[in-house]
Amino acid sequence: MRFTILILTGILGLSVVACTGSKLGGKGGTPVDKELLPGKWKASEEDQYVAEFEFNADGTMKMRVKELEEPVPGKYSWSGDRSINLEFQATEEIKKAYAAAIKRLKAPRLKGLGNQKGPIADNMRRTIDAIPDELKAETYKVVIEKRKAEQLTLTGDSGYSLEFKKVK
Repeated sequence: MRFTILILTGILGLSVVACTGSKLGGKGGTPVDKELLPGKWKASEEDQYVAEFEFNADGTMKMRVKELEEPVPGKYSWSGDRSINLEFQATEEIKKAYAAAIKRLKAPRLKGLGNQKGPIADNMRRTIDAIPDELKAETYKVVIEKRKAEQLTLTGDSGYSLEFKKVK
């Protein structure tokens, strides 16, 4: 009987921690230290289409995309404790170059998948499809972690995540 009560108490305790984890500083609800964002952030993965972000304290930013010569200028603003709005201020020329670069980056990945079927291939197709084909304002969920180095994760409305490491 005591063993059963002990097990039930343990389960209840874990349930309370799981349900309130975001309020206690769990991954889901910890406010981002916004002062960590300004600076240069390089892609964590070589094959990520966004190679670099540079955020300035004045709310301006630049995004460097693979196969795009010029950086894409823009502005950012915080829309909550863990979300940021990115608004690109690109010329028509940069918008066209971005669309062409994304098309070039997606094509070999989709071709490599060919007619493969199954959950892994389906997930890869969804990930590739989630990459925006054109520049548009979007809200991203933000996670900045301080481990060995500062790491930034941006997850867009489409569900596509970008990961970066801060450049010192």
